[in-house]
Amino acid sequence: MKHEVVFLPDALIELDEAYNWYETRSSGLGDRFYNEVQNIVERIRNNPECFQVKYRDVRNGVVNIFPFLIPYLVIEHRIVILSIMHGKRNPEHWKKRRRKMKF
Repeated sequence: MKHEVVFLPDALIELDEAYNWYETRSSGLGDRFYNEVQNIVERIRNNPECFQVKYRDVRNGVVNIFPFLIPYLVIEHRIVILSIMHGKRNPEHWKKRRRKMKF
């Protein structure tokens, strides 16, 4: 069963910012980045437990080729993408998002 995927608004902003950054470096590189993110999101959708738990109940998807992580939660039949973050970034920004969620 495929799970529903929901991106937090801040995660969508991060995705857009990273796409634009790569696209300004080389035409088409932003598209390649976006496609790699979509591949990992689809992998998560098909098998939510394919990545290890890294913080409490949060798992980290790893983007191929690009140094990005996708922290996410599995809540029943829903996957919540908390962030699209560069691997060198401090994870506190998405941990704050996680703490604010009520369920």
